Amino acid sequence: APNRMGVVSGLLAITRTLGQTSGIALISALWTYLVFQQTGFLADGATAAQVSAQVGAMKIVFFLLSAILLSGTVMSIKAWLSDKKTSIISSTIFIDK
Repeated sequence: APNRMGVVSGLLAITRTLGQTSGIALISALWTYLVFQQTGFLADGATAAQVSAQVGAMKIVFFLLSAILLSGTVMSIKAWLSDKKTSIISSTIFIDK
């Protein structure tokens, strides 16, 4: 249907954009929270904190992001294998008929 071309592409683009912008905001908020937990509230912001507090918070954020990415990868592989298995079974049934 020519009048629907680009709809899926547009949905993917907006999903990617929303994910990136909200992800950056959440990660920044988490990092700031962790820095303030270690140093207390700073009037000049989290970037005025000691380097060790900033690096410690960044390590925790990277660890959490790695865990999220790893779990997403495992779920994707599991779904792909399940879909592949279903596809093989359906093609076998179709060929046998």
